[in-house]
Amino acid sequence: MIKLRIAEYRKKHDLTQVALAKRLGVSFQTISKWENGKNYPDIEMLSDISDVFGVSMEELIGKKENNLSLEKQSSSKYWGKKIDYLLDTRKELWNDDYLEFLVEKVWKIREAVSILDYGCGFGYLGMKLMPLLPEGSSYTGLDISKELIDEGKKGFQNSEFDTEFIQCDLYEYLPKEKYDIVISQALLRHSERPETIMKKMYASVKTNGLMICIDVNRIYEEAGYFNSRLEYNPFDQLRVFESLWSEELKNGGRDYSMGSKLASLMNKIGLKDIQSRMNDKVIVATQLEDFTSIKEAKGWNHKYDNESYHRIRTHFLQKGIPINEIDLYIDRLKNNLIDLNDPSYEGCISFFRGMVITWGKNTE
Repeated sequence: MIKLRIAEYRKKHDLTQVALAKRLGVSFQTISKWENGKNYPDIEMLSDISDVFGVSMEELIGKKENNLSLEKQSSSKYWGKKIDYLLDTRKELWNDDYLEFLVEKVWKIREAVSILDYGCGFGYLGMKLMPLLPEGSSYTGLDISKELIDEGKKGFQNSEFDTEFIQCDLYEYLPKEKYDIVISQALLRHSERPETIMKKMYASVKTNGLMICIDVNRIYEEAGYFNSRLEYNPFDQLRVFESLWSEELKNGGRDYSMGSKLASLMNKIGLKDIQSRMNDKVIVATQLEDFTSIKEAKGWNHKYDNESYHRIRTHFLQKGIPINEIDLYIDRLKNNLIDLNDPSYEGCISFFRGMVITWGKNTE
């Protein structure tokens, strides 16, 4: 949760909670709740508080101090706490028949293969791939999070498949052997040094083996959400994210267009016969019981209240997003959530995941 710097600036100005409350026209209990992070002021009040202290809203919400670094996002603790999120958002990533089509008709895997999965999480790709592969195939998953590795081991403990899970730092891991297929999914856009990871993956592939990278282009994903009861304007939907993604990438953060860059990066590090496809998964929902998949995929399956929207506003302000763009985004989010929880909804919602599958061959 974001903690505003109200107490810090109040003390610098020798103001008590009561004195500040009088200046702002609120109760001192309200000031106390703001300072303890139990409640959040709205946008107009944030502006008033900033004026009292003579600072910008960015300073008030600690913009420079609160940026979540990519290092933290790559840490064991960070992703270890995201198990429920990962379980939810991975449920609707693939149509099983399309993955089977790739294995049998595109990659033409006819004999047993060894697979190494970089950033395996709880072994989602292994769960999807192993039943489709020839008998005798093996799966090894690598991840920095012990919690996710333990979840992966648990998921396969009663299976007949040959699996291994290794907790490690992907930047430092040195494989003991080479593999027929080295794969990753939703890893590279979260990586601080994606090209370094790809070079590590390439070095792990046998001669004539495949390196497969699967990642989303978030622009496709955001533009691919459609609710027939709301006006569809992908440019409005993307505006807030354009500012957010540009700021993060400029500061060394995630690259939300990674899905589109995979082929170029593979070419750069020396892979041959590079090809790419789009995942064909589109979630379609027309009534309340169908909306669970949409909510899970979008991360909307938890309760949203006024405090939730205050946190979103504060987070986006912290990232330097203009207030008018934030308000448009939140209004649209509120209307979407009303529809997704409306048992009398009459319309159609569709969601295209925008996931790009790119592969190349190690011919050395």
